[in-house]
Amino acid sequence: QFQGFSGEDGVAYEHKMTAVVERLYTISKPTIAAIHGYAVGAGLVLASVCDLRYATPASRLGVPIARTLGNCITLENYRHLVDSFGTMRTKEMLFTGRLLTATDALQCGFLTAIVDEEMLMTHVTGVAHQISSLAPLTIWSVKEAQRRLNAAEEAIEFDDVVACIYSSSDFAEGVQAYLAKRKPNWRGQ
Repeated sequence: QFQGFSGEDGVAYEHKMTAVVERLYTISKPTIAAIHGYAVGAGLVLASVCDLRYATPASRLGVPIARTLGNCITLENYRHLVDSFGTMRTKEMLFTGRLLTATDALQCGFLTAIVDEEMLMTHVTGVAHQISSLAPLTIWSVKEAQRRLNAAEEAIEFDDVVACIYSSSDFAEGVQAYLAKRKPNWRGQ
């Protein structure tokens, strides 16, 4: 899907991804992520905007774009990761391409809890039922408070960086290497 992408194509793609993430983020009801397996790249960003996050012990989480395609994410999505993981853990994930274990993600506060694989959906459904039985306006106020706190931070222009990355030779090389299942030859161009 990324072959032949220009900088403008990259900006358009990342804006579409951000729009999907923002739709989930702005839902007025609590959202719950049930992570069973891998939450990587856009999947992790989507999970990062959920209000509660549960994962199985074997789950792995990360944004390995520095070792796969060599692309980047929007500033808005970067902010969601920082809000969820903290600055240092987010930079480590993005700089190294390392996938975190569920235990790592729990320790840094990303996960609400780790739940046995066979109990994950039962647990998540139980939490959803519990929340739905409580005062809806109180629940809404918590979501709205968090949304307003995050909206107070000014959005900074970042499209120039996204366009630069997606129009680079390194991104084209990353796509080709990924499709060929080989290690990319990064040149910083």
